[in-house]
Amino acid sequence: MTNLFLLIATLLCSLVAGFLLAFSVVVMPGIIKLKPREYLRAFKEMDAIIQRGHPLFMAVWLGSVLSLCAATFFSFDEWTGYKPLILLLATLVYILGVQAPTFLKNIPVNNRIQQTELDLTSEEELQPLKEALSMQWMFWNTIRTVVSILVSVTLLLTLLEL
Repeated sequence: MTNLFLLIATLLCSLVAGFLLAFSVVVMPGIIKLKPREYLRAFKEMDAIIQRGHPLFMAVWLGSVLSLCAATFFSFDEWTGYKPLILLLATLVYILGVQAPTFLKNIPVNNRIQQTELDLTSEEELQPLKEALSMQWMFWNTIRTVVSILVSVTLLLTLLEL
């Protein structure tokens, strides 16, 4: 049972890492050159897909946490030695380094953008919001990206028993 959940967690955490990496190295750098209104509109539209609960995104995002927790839980019954502790540590790091910043740092910026009437706000008034997105949001996305990659590598090594 543990190996099945570990396999699923490795896949889903790796998909989350890839998603976050794509935003860090392609999506956000690609739209940063736009004027504030267009930049925020592009981000707002992408974020709206997630906020509407896109089923595949939600399955990957929530499934990564659930499968990782399940793998950790079952590992304490099925494994001996250090592997259950590695999974417990990976789970805590994933929750604190990927999930917590998402809810505490990134989503509040996303919500501010979602609530902003872009067509009724001047470019000058939108500039601080663009800066918050490009600085604060990207900082935390970089943290989430690095942590999710490290957790994925740890899960892969644990799965392969290296």
